[in-house]
Amino acid sequence: SASKIALAHTADDQAETVLLQLLRGAGLTGLSAIPISRPLGEATVVRPLLEIWRDELLAYVKQHRLAYRTDPTNADPAFVRNRIRRELLPMLERSYNPRIKAALNQVAEQCRTDAGFLQASAQRQWKRLVKRQNGRLAIRRDGLLKQPKALQRQLIRLAILQLQGDLTGFEFRHWLEIERLFHDRPAGTVVQLPGRVRFERTREHVLVGCDSLRS
Repeated sequence: SASKIALAHTADDQAETVLLQLLRGAGLTGLSAIPISRPLGEATVVRPLLEIWRDELLAYVKQHRLAYRTDPTNADPAFVRNRIRRELLPMLERSYNPRIKAALNQVAEQCRTDAGFLQASAQRQWKRLVKRQNGRLAIRRDGLLKQPKALQRQLIRLAILQLQGDLTGFEFRHWLEIERLFHDRPAGTVVQLPGRVRFERTREHVLVGCDSLRS
Protein backbone atom coordinates (compact mmCIF):
# COMPACT_ATOMS: atom_id res chain seq x y z
CA SER A 1 0.00 0.00 0.00
CA ALA A 2 2.96 2.34 -0.49
CA SER A 3 2.15 5.68 -2.11
CA LYS A 4 5.80 6.33 -3.02
CA ILE A 5 8.71 4.11 -4.05
CA ALA A 6 12.15 5.72 -3.62
CA LEU A 7 14.97 4.64 -5.93
CA ALA A 8 18.65 5.43 -5.46
CA HIS A 9 19.59 6.63 -8.96
CA THR A 10 22.33 9.27 -8.85
CA ALA A 11 23.63 11.98 -11.19
CA ASP A 12 26.12 9.39 -12.49
CA ASP A 13 23.21 7.16 -13.52
CA GLN A 14 21.65 10.14 -15.27
CA ALA A 15 24.83 10.83 -17.26
CA GLU A 16 25.09 7.18 -18.28
CA THR A 17 21.45 7.16 -19.38
CA VAL A 18 21.84 10.27 -21.56
CA LEU A 19 24.87 8.73 -23.28
CA LEU A 20 23.06 5.40 -23.70
CA GLN A 21 20.07 7.14 -25.28
CA LEU A 22 22.34 9.17 -27.55
CA LEU A 23 24.00 5.99 -28.80
CA ARG A 24 20.53 4.61 -29.58
CA GLY A 25 19.65 7.71 -31.63
CA ALA A 26 17.01 8.95 -29.18
CA GLY A 27 15.19 12.25 -29.58
CA LEU A 28 14.22 14.92 -27.08
CA THR A 29 12.18 12.63 -24.83
CA GLY A 30 14.87 9.94 -24.69
CA LEU A 31 17.59 12.49 -23.93
CA SER A 32 15.47 13.76 -21.03
CA ALA A 33 16.66 10.47 -19.48
CA ILE A 34 15.61 9.57 -15.92
CA PRO A 35 12.72 11.63 -14.47
CA ILE A 36 12.75 12.85 -10.88
CA SER A 37 9.37 11.19 -10.41
CA ARG A 38 6.83 9.23 -12.42
CA PRO A 39 3.55 7.43 -11.74
CA LEU A 40 3.60 3.65 -11.33
CA GLY A 41 0.09 2.32 -10.93
CA GLU A 42 -1.37 3.95 -7.83
CA ALA A 43 2.09 4.82 -6.47
CA THR A 44 4.73 7.36 -7.49
CA VAL A 45 8.38 6.51 -8.15
CA VAL A 46 10.67 9.21 -6.71
CA ARG A 47 14.43 9.62 -7.05
CA PRO A 48 15.62 11.94 -4.26
CA LEU A 49 19.33 11.30 -5.02
CA LEU A 50 19.22 12.08 -8.74
CA GLU A 51 21.25 15.29 -8.33
CA ILE A 52 23.84 13.68 -6.02
CA TRP A 53 27.06 12.17 -7.42
CA ARG A 54 27.79 8.52 -6.68
CA ASP A 55 31.10 9.38 -4.95
CA GLU A 56 29.30 11.82 -2.63
CA LEU A 57 26.74 9.17 -1.75
CA LEU A 58 29.37 6.51 -1.05
CA ALA A 59 31.36 8.94 1.09
CA TYR A 60 28.24 9.71 3.14
CA VAL A 61 27.47 6.01 3.51
CA LYS A 62 31.03 5.31 4.68
CA GLN A 63 31.09 8.26 7.09
CA HIS A 64 27.85 7.17 8.75
CA ARG A 65 28.65 3.44 8.55
CA LEU A 66 25.46 2.65 6.69
CA ALA A 67 24.89 -0.78 5.21
CA TYR A 68 24.04 -0.90 1.51
CA ARG A 69 23.83 -3.39 -1.34
CA THR A 70 25.32 -3.38 -4.80
CA ASP A 71 23.63 -5.22 -7.65
CA PRO A 72 26.26 -7.75 -8.84
CA THR A 73 25.14 -7.32 -12.46
CA ASN A 74 26.55 -3.75 -12.32
CA ALA A 75 29.98 -5.26 -13.03
CA ASP A 76 28.86 -7.46 -15.94
CA PRO A 77 30.35 -6.13 -19.22
CA ALA A 78 27.63 -7.91 -21.18
CA PHE A 79 25.38 -4.91 -20.42
CA VAL A 80 25.94 -1.80 -22.54
CA ARG A 81 25.33 0.54 -19.58
CA ASN A 82 28.18 -1.11 -17.66
CA ARG A 83 30.57 -0.66 -20.57
CA ILE A 84 29.54 3.00 -20.78
CA ARG A 85 30.22 3.39 -17.04
CA ARG A 86 33.53 1.51 -16.97
CA GLU A 87 34.99 2.28 -20.42
CA LEU A 88 33.34 5.05 -22.44
CA LEU A 89 32.74 7.69 -19.76
CA PRO A 90 36.27 7.42 -18.27
CA MET A 91 37.72 7.77 -21.79
CA LEU A 92 35.58 10.85 -22.49
CA GLU A 93 36.65 12.37 -19.15
CA ARG A 94 40.34 11.77 -19.89
CA SER A 95 40.44 12.79 -23.53
CA TYR A 96 37.57 15.20 -24.21
CA ASN A 97 35.89 16.82 -21.21
CA PRO A 98 36.76 16.22 -17.55
CA ARG A 99 33.25 17.45 -16.69
CA ILE A 100 31.45 15.27 -19.23
CA LYS A 101 29.06 13.81 -16.64
CA ALA A 102 27.96 17.28 -15.54
CA ALA A 103 27.50 18.26 -19.19
CA LEU A 104 25.33 15.19 -19.83
CA ASN A 105 23.18 16.01 -16.81
CA GLN A 106 22.78 19.50 -18.20
CA VAL A 107 21.60 18.05 -21.52
CA ALA A 108 18.97 15.97 -19.67
CA GLU A 109 17.67 19.01 -17.78
CA GLN A 110 17.40 21.13 -20.93
CA CYS A 111 15.65 18.33 -22.84
CA ARG A 112 13.17 17.78 -19.99
CA THR A 113 12.25 21.47 -20.04
CA ASP A 114 11.78 21.57 -23.82
CA ALA A 115 9.96 18.23 -23.94
CA GLY A 116 7.59 19.41 -21.20
CA PHE A 117 6.69 22.49 -23.24
CA LEU A 118 6.03 20.42 -26.36
CA GLN A 119 3.93 17.91 -24.44
CA ALA A 120 1.77 20.67 -22.95
CA SER A 121 1.33 22.24 -26.41
CA ALA A 122 0.38 18.87 -27.90
CA GLN A 123 -2.23 18.31 -25.16
CA ARG A 124 -3.89 21.60 -26.12
CA GLN A 125 -3.97 20.69 -29.82
CA TRP A 126 -5.15 17.15 -29.03
CA LYS A 127 -8.59 18.37 -27.93
CA ARG A 128 -9.05 20.15 -31.25
CA LEU A 129 -7.61 17.59 -33.66
CA VAL A 130 -8.38 14.13 -32.21
CA LYS A 131 -11.74 12.45 -31.64
CA ARG A 132 -12.83 8.97 -30.57
CA GLN A 133 -14.49 7.08 -33.39
CA ASN A 134 -15.74 3.50 -33.04
CA GLY A 135 -13.03 2.56 -30.56
CA ARG A 136 -10.28 4.25 -32.55
CA LEU A 137 -8.64 7.67 -32.50
CA ALA A 138 -9.40 9.82 -35.56
CA ILE A 139 -6.71 12.46 -36.18
CA ARG A 140 -7.64 15.26 -38.56
CA ARG A 141 -5.04 15.06 -41.29
CA ASP A 142 -5.17 18.68 -42.49
CA GLY A 143 -5.10 20.00 -38.90
CA LEU A 144 -2.09 17.91 -37.93
CA LEU A 145 -0.14 18.90 -41.05
CA LYS A 146 -0.57 22.59 -40.18
CA GLN A 147 1.35 22.03 -36.93
CA PRO A 148 5.16 22.29 -36.65
CA LYS A 149 6.81 18.91 -37.13
CA ALA A 150 7.81 18.76 -33.45
CA LEU A 151 4.12 19.02 -32.46
CA GLN A 152 3.07 16.53 -35.12
CA ARG A 153 5.37 13.95 -33.56
CA GLN A 154 4.16 14.72 -30.06
CA LEU A 155 0.55 14.19 -31.16
CA ILE A 156 1.48 10.86 -32.75
CA ARG A 157 3.28 9.87 -29.53
CA LEU A 158 0.17 10.73 -27.51
CA ALA A 159 -1.98 8.56 -29.76
CA ILE A 160 0.31 5.55 -29.35
CA LEU A 161 0.60 6.08 -25.60
CA GLN A 162 -3.18 6.28 -25.20
CA LEU A 163 -3.67 2.98 -27.00
CA GLN A 164 -0.59 0.99 -26.00
CA GLY A 165 0.61 2.64 -22.79
CA ASP A 166 4.23 2.88 -23.93
CA LEU A 167 6.42 3.28 -27.02
CA THR A 168 8.08 -0.14 -26.87
CA GLY A 169 9.61 -1.06 -30.21
CA PHE A 170 8.84 2.34 -31.73
CA GLU A 171 11.85 3.55 -33.78
CA PHE A 172 12.71 6.55 -35.94
CA ARG A 173 11.88 4.63 -39.13
CA HIS A 174 8.31 4.32 -37.83
CA TRP A 175 8.09 8.12 -37.51
CA LEU A 176 9.05 8.38 -41.17
CA GLU A 177 6.45 5.81 -42.25
CA ILE A 178 3.69 7.60 -40.32
CA GLU A 179 4.73 11.00 -41.66
CA ARG A 180 4.53 9.66 -45.22
CA LEU A 181 1.10 8.23 -44.38
CA PHE A 182 -0.16 11.68 -43.36
CA HIS A 183 1.47 13.48 -46.29
CA ASP A 184 1.14 11.49 -49.48
CA ARG A 185 -0.11 7.94 -49.03
CA PRO A 186 -3.48 7.10 -50.63
CA ALA A 187 -6.61 6.41 -48.61
CA GLY A 188 -6.65 2.83 -47.35
CA THR A 189 -2.90 2.66 -46.68
CA VAL A 190 -2.05 1.03 -43.33
CA VAL A 191 1.09 1.33 -41.19
CA GLN A 192 1.42 -1.47 -38.61
CA LEU A 193 3.63 -0.67 -35.63
CA PRO A 194 5.37 -3.16 -33.33
CA GLY A 195 2.80 -4.51 -30.92
CA ARG A 196 -0.81 -4.04 -32.01
CA VAL A 197 -1.07 -0.34 -32.94
CA ARG A 198 -1.99 0.42 -36.53
CA PHE A 199 -2.44 3.69 -38.43
CA GLU A 200 -4.90 3.76 -41.35
CA ARG A 201 -5.29 6.62 -43.81
CA THR A 202 -8.76 7.76 -44.84
CA ARG A 203 -9.62 10.74 -46.98
CA GLU A 204 -9.72 13.30 -44.17
CA HIS A 205 -8.34 11.44 -41.16
CA VAL A 206 -5.74 8.98 -39.99
CA LEU A 207 -7.36 6.36 -37.76
CA VAL A 208 -5.26 4.87 -34.97
CA GLY A 209 -6.39 1.66 -33.31
CA CYS A 210 -5.27 -1.62 -31.81
CA ASP A 211 -5.62 -4.93 -33.59
CA SER A 212 -7.42 -7.56 -31.55
CA LEU A 213 -5.24 -10.23 -30.00
CA ARG A 214 -4.98 -13.41 -32.00
CA SER A 215 -5.16 -16.75 -30.22
